[in-house]
Amino acid sequence: MSALVSIVIPAYNSADFITMTLDSCLAQTYPHVEIIVVDDGSTDNTVDVVRAYGDKVCLIQQANQGPAIARNTGVDAAQGEFIQLCDSDDLLLPTKIERCVPLIQNKPEVALAFCQMIPVDEAGVVVSDTQPYPMEDSGFFSNDDLFCKILRFNGSPIQTSTWLIRKTALQAVGGLRGDSDLRGTEDWDVLLRLASAYEFAGIPEILVHYRHRSGALTQQPIKMAKGRLTTIRYARDYEGRTDCFSDSEYDALEASRYHVLAMTLWHAGDTKGARDAFRTAIRIHPPHARMRRLYTWLSYIAPASVVNHINAILS
Repeated sequence: MSALVSIVIPAYNSADFITMTLDSCLAQTYPHVEIIVVDDGSTDNTVDVVRAYGDKVCLIQQANQGPAIARNTGVDAAQGEFIQLCDSDDLLLPTKIERCVPLIQNKPEVALAFCQMIPVDEAGVVVSDTQPYPMEDSGFFSNDDLFCKILRFNGSPIQTSTWLIRKTALQAVGGLRGDSDLRGTEDWDVLLRLASAYEFAGIPEILVHYRHRSGALTQQPIKMAKGRLTTIRYARDYEGRTDCFSDSEYDALEASRYHVLAMTLWHAGDTKGARDAFRTAIRIHPPHARMRRLYTWLSYIAPASVVNHINAILS
């Protein structure tokens, strides 16, 4: 008997796209699948769209708590041994689950199987001039130093909808964190926790279409800067971190994330927040203090674009 796979879809105001997503899930060639949609307090007609599928889809409703908590709710309700995560606007190609299950089944050391994806626009058309992601030669299809590779990456290198996860492994590392400051990077955080304890198995085939659309969280720079910083702060204590960075090297890495946040806030006009972030970076990693003190002083009198002029002069 093939293992049951639970497809967990967090949804928030997803009425415009979720029909295509659900149809792609129902078209899976793998025969043993359940589909769970967790509506995270939508204010549009997402619930009505999902209910139209009847007993083909299990609908769970909750107050808005963010995608991480919505995914955890779906995982807790799932009956499957494996969890296929899928965002409410992404598309699973028909053989996605069928191709990934053999990579993880009967291999308890493997917590996550993944594939490649390619972005599509709001109409579902492949974005021109794009390559599969992750690239076959990116190093993420090998378990050698996988935790360190993921930690060094600027965000999650393996997109959520490509994941097929062993439910017990996901629960063993604590599921996804629901921190507000982690929004947009909670996938990177849980990927690191999984990679610190288990192996991954990847297949270099495009089996997911990832919806690239305006207004997505990945296009909100302040939230992404805060999320990446928070991920780095958590990862300091993860097993295996010292195999990648010494304490002083990690201080420099964390300070650099504060620096990015400071610049992002400065560009957005939040000069007080920018100065606070610069000062924290100085405290964590003093060697770059002179430059960051200069930027702190400049933030009182000039826009962030002045840094571009300074960099042009120095280069």
